[in-house]
Amino acid sequence: MVKHKVEEITLSEKAPNLEAVFSKIATSLFDIVINTKDIDPVTTKTIIIRARDLKNLLFQFLQRLFDLANNDLFVLSTVKQLTIEQVSREYLLNVVFIGDKMNPDYKVKDIVKQITDRNIAVREDRAGASAQINIVVERRNVTEDEV
Repeated sequence: MVKHKVEEITLSEKAPNLEAVFSKIATSLFDIVINTKDIDPVTTKTIIIRARDLKNLLFQFLQRLFDLANNDLFVLSTVKQLTIEQVSREYLLNVVFIGDKMNPDYKVKDIVKQITDRNIAVREDRAGASAQINIVVERRNVTEDEV
């Protein structure tokens, strides 16, 4: 019998810089739901976010993307442009997402239920950047022994 299982997982990525790691983690978020390589790049969404620190910036960034998916049925193909600047005591993120509106041709794998504010870490040093955050996922089509 096919069942659904809800679990909290850690999403983490590494990249050469902050912009690249934020881009990768956004794509990873959508790879849980759908194969991002299958998405037609026909819609553009631009968002700007201000935050007091990098952890809050990552949370707001993924929350805004989650809201776009739920409210506008937006599915991400790629992150076109992403810049992070420090303006006085705040961080300013400007991003352009490329994707499409969800349609029946796209096969849904699992469903992201929530972006949490737990286990958030953002680091940047000479070796590169890393970011992680916990999210709640509903695993679809799990077998009886996986529940």
